[in-house]
Amino acid sequence: MVRRGRLGAPLGGVPAPARAVLGGRRAPIGGGRKRLQPRPGRDPFGPELAPNGPPSGSASASATRSRSRSVASAAVSREAAASTRKPWRDRTARLVLSDGSVFSGSGFGAEGTVVAEVVFNTSLTGYQEVLTDPSYFGQFVVFTLPHIGNVGVNALDSESTRCHLKGAVVRHLSENVSNYRSDSPLHDYLVDQGVVGIAGVDTREVTKKLRVEGSLVGVITTETESQKSNEQLKKMASEWSILGKDLIGEVTCSEPYEWSEATEDEWAFNLPGDAQAHGNGKVSNGNKLGYRVVAYDYGIKRNILRRLASHGCSVTVVPASYPAE
Repeated sequence: MVRRGRLGAPLGGVPAPARAVLGGRRAPIGGGRKRLQPRPGRDPFGPELAPNGPPSGSASASATRSRSRSVASAAVSREAAASTRKPWRDRTARLVLSDGSVFSGSGFGAEGTVVAEVVFNTSLTGYQEVLTDPSYFGQFVVFTLPHIGNVGVNALDSESTRCHLKGAVVRHLSENVSNYRSDSPLHDYLVDQGVVGIAGVDTREVTKKLRVEGSLVGVITTETESQKSNEQLKKMASEWSILGKDLIGEVTCSEPYEWSEATEDEWAFNLPGDAQAHGNGKVSNGNKLGYRVVAYDYGIKRNILRRLASHGCSVTVVPASYPAE
């Protein structure tokens, strides 16, 4: 006597497959899915798998098969490329401080070996303004904000005519740029400006060190350790000093000029009665007081001049060595 379970299947045996009607034929359920096979002599890309398509012998059917194969081939190529792409950047750069600390990361921007004073910036926005701020001339800036480069670089946000710092140290360089005002990625901009960058560094650790010990001298290099050892880079940093360097002479203008561009409406926060800027950056109604301002350029930022012009001031910018008389 055969013992049966609650569903009628023999205990210890394989239950008889249940059956259902599928497309007019009985097909097993739970016994494994059957792969559709083309009938002998029929193209697998033909009407057997595409019942609404053209007959397999027609020209349009041939074109359909060709497109299908092209799409499949492109998909395979994309999949192969994605499988060979690393999900991380190679560590191709180093930051070595004068106290012997070594931070490895991936290089971006220009290549080479550069020595400079290391400082940090805690701003949550405006990395382009920091890059072009003349007060950072000849320094490495460590950005504590972990995500840098996500909005790219544009011509309107620069605080001067060029990038003044010598190097950028970031935690994560954005993989993509997403901003309607962007003209180029940060990497391309730094290459054009000849500025080195290093990403993948624990910038908050570097910042804590700088807060405790004060500004340190550092070296950023994209050369391998066999080309320049960490000890050599530490020696370079230890022997360099920013003291006694005429940095103002590097950033000041060469001759006086007039400034009239005001803050655009999109960015202005004017109080009632203030002069207003309109689209073209010109002041529309002027200031009743009519101040005339002479601004000495010790590394002045454009936004300072824009704000003065927005309040109706007539601004003249002069070099740092311009006589007071």
